Amino acid sequence: MASGLTTTQAVEEVASTYVAKQYPTFHCSEMSVLKLGETWLVQAQLASRSPNEPAERLVLLVNRYGWVEEAGGPANRQSASRSFAAMRANALAEAN
Repeated sequence: MASGLTTTQAVEEVASTYVAKQYPTFHCSEMSVLKLGETWLVQAQLASRSPNEPAERLVLLVNRYGWVEEAGGPANRQSASRSFAAMRANALAEAN
């Protein structure tokens, strides 16, 4: 993937593949994507394939090369964006 991820659709495909591998008992019922610089923030609503398991929310960071990292489960895009900004600030502070 030399040119990197450039479209929301490509990011959704990478995130869906990640979810399928990491959470085989769930599938993405809904996905929101937000571009933050060279990173994409993806919030996925996961529906269980089993009626006994509750739905889950998963927040992922996807870089332009398709590398995926789980960031947690904030309640909405705004709080997810704030969480990402805080994580980025912490990373910069640790680097200095």
